[in-house]
Amino acid sequence: MWSVPHVLIIHAVADYGAWKEVFDQAAGMRKAAEKISYQLLRFDGSANTVVHFSAWSSLERARDFFESEELVAIRERGVL
Repeated sequence: MWSVPHVLIIHAVADYGAWKEVFDQAAGMRKAAEKISYQLLRFDGSANTVVHFSAWSSLERARDFFESEELVAIRERGVL
């Protein structure tokens, strides 16, 4: 049986529009990290709460992406 690891992240963002713009700009990073697919959801009544559910080629690749220097730097700027 083929198993696909998934990651579920729920977090609040200051401004969904600004967050989404940066998220979209990072599409190449996610593709290079072998993200297979993702869904973005927002809570009804809390538009700045983001649910990010994603499938990855491996859990190791997902960890490498989320812990990468580039993504950490983006997070430190307070955007993602």
